[in-house]
Amino acid sequence: MESSWKRVKRLLKLNYLRFRFNKTTVNIDASSSSLQRNGYTRFENEDSFPTVSEKTKSPGLSSTESRSSKGRDVKKEICAICLLKLKQGGGQALFEAECSHTFHFQCIVSNVKHGNSECPICRAKWKQVPFNAEQSQTISYHEEEPLDLDIQNQPASNIQQSCSYKTVDLKTYAEFSEVKRSASLEDFAILINLKALVEKKPTTHDPSESSNHPQVTRPLKSSHAPVDLVAVLDVSGSMGGTKLALLKRAMGFVIQNLGPSDRLCVISFSSSARCLFHLRRMTPSGQQAAIQAVNTLVSNGATNIGDGLQKAASIISERREKNPICSIILLSDGHDSYVVTSSDFPSKSRMDRKFTECNSLMPISFVRAESCQQTASIHTFGFGADHDSILLHWISDTSGGTFSFVETIGSIQDAFAQCIGGLLSVAVRDVRVCVECVDNDVLISSIKSGNYMGKVMDHGVKGTVDLGILYAEEERNILVFVNIPTGKENNSVLLKIGCTYSDCVTKESFSIIPVDVTIGRPEVAGTGAVSIEVDRERNRLRAAEVMGEARASAERGDLSEADSILEKYRKVLSETRSGSSEDSVGMALDTELFEMQVRMKSQKKYEASGRAYMLSGMSSHSWQRATARGDSTKRNSQLLNYRTPYMASMVERSQTFTAGSSSTALVRSAQSSQL
Repeated sequence: MESSWKRVKRLLKLNYLRFRFNKTTVNIDASSSSLQRNGYTRFENEDSFPTVSEKTKSPGLSSTESRSSKGRDVKKEICAICLLKLKQGGGQALFEAECSHTFHFQCIVSNVKHGNSECPICRAKWKQVPFNAEQSQTISYHEEEPLDLDIQNQPASNIQQSCSYKTVDLKTYAEFSEVKRSASLEDFAILINLKALVEKKPTTHDPSESSNHPQVTRPLKSSHAPVDLVAVLDVSGSMGGTKLALLKRAMGFVIQNLGPSDRLCVISFSSSARCLFHLRRMTPSGQQAAIQAVNTLVSNGATNIGDGLQKAASIISERREKNPICSIILLSDGHDSYVVTSSDFPSKSRMDRKFTECNSLMPISFVRAESCQQTASIHTFGFGADHDSILLHWISDTSGGTFSFVETIGSIQDAFAQCIGGLLSVAVRDVRVCVECVDNDVLISSIKSGNYMGKVMDHGVKGTVDLGILYAEEERNILVFVNIPTGKENNSVLLKIGCTYSDCVTKESFSIIPVDVTIGRPEVAGTGAVSIEVDRERNRLRAAEVMGEARASAERGDLSEADSILEKYRKVLSETRSGSSEDSVGMALDTELFEMQVRMKSQKKYEASGRAYMLSGMSSHSWQRATARGDSTKRNSQLLNYRTPYMASMVERSQTFTAGSSSTALVRSAQSSQL
């Protein structure tokens, strides 16, 4: 007969990373408290655990003392799945298996739902599995859980405390405030800056307050926009050990910060993909079930990213009900093992072959349309040094998402935190900027807006830019270049700029009263300096282009040329107004370019971190949205990271999160009350 110590040791092996769920707060079990942010400890496999001889017992523990006062041994005192005590009565049913091991009935039901029909302790195959009499009345793991219409449609009076007004603030800056009347200029730059504002206001709108926002026809009033989130997680063999442990911990953090109106689906993939559970509302019971499901993940097999994306596409396209915001987070640490290989197209160039590989994995429903109305954006996370950064960047870029480089395994939770901090604070959607020339002789030559689709129409008379969604406090910059003729009066109105957007929850549309862009046209112009705002944006856009040029050289194997491209632009940047001063944007761009130079000192270093770091930076600048790379999630990071206050707050929560500590439990209500 096994000793009590041997049984306890086996329990600890199986459950050292189990989450514990107490009331509405999810905590990580104290047995995983050694996995701290700076200096965690993890045994890579069970064989490496410290062993205890069956004959060795702790001092003071006799065979009689190993029994409880009621005569039950250790295995009957603790549920090996949740590590909570087994108590007869008290509203919790117990299940005793054929092998005589006892568990909470609900814990076994959860395991059986996930296809586990063997004892978690002795691994005996069960012939008889529990049947939950309430199963027919509950939501299946393989069925979509309906939205809570009571929460979605509650009147404004019920959400007065969390009510907020969401507006879009629009500002414009001309390259020069005045241009000599007799001069005509080409590619005169005008900067358009938009910012999504979320302000606490009384529930009843006072018309007298409209002077605070003269450009807004009326403010938006709603609670936060509920999210449908699908997590697609790599659990291939390379994700074993500490990687999988920290991934589970990071997913626990995500689950904890989703609210009852948000829904989550988790898909894992290795050689094939499987759905752990369909879209389920993150109520307290939903969170508990999600935690239990995530804890069933094990690492094995190859990497089939394409299958994971296909399952995510099916989940999203087959939704019977839809939350206003829908997004996917995809994490992988390797290369797809089942993609169409480059060797199948020997006549194509290396980059063309790579494009063919990427294109074969992407479901068509995720490809971003011209109107930015794609099904869902995919935010990808490259984990470690061996992931396929080109593929993950392409997936995110094509779908309208961002690519983050998770360089150290301990930073995966912060990367997730930053991403969901944005998704859980969406302010407005369907944002469109409209530009129209006022003077018939003024024509739009081009619009630069990164990855956002800009159009010039009517032979340069009009233009539009679709920006999609904006997170709370998030900004977007657009540069419009116009050709201006000689002046006729003291002032020239060049452009009329307007903006439309809609509320994510009510779907109501709103518009900003158009703003005129006017410059002075004196007979004799002064020596005015270029606008610092325009100069910053011009430098930022050029820096993003230079990153792409340097990367193209690096992919050809010419690292010296790539380094030269970056170094030359750093010198150009230092001679501009924002680059030569103590301007934060200029300094941040120079810091990032220098870091890229450091990461391409050798081919080995470029392939290990340089490529992923550059692609993540390019993703961030193209979308003007925060991505994780290097030390970008740290508070004192010098990178231009576009992080909003809500993102920063979520990252701070992540960095103060301690396993098993109720005092640092993270709850969604704190953020919901701000939106």
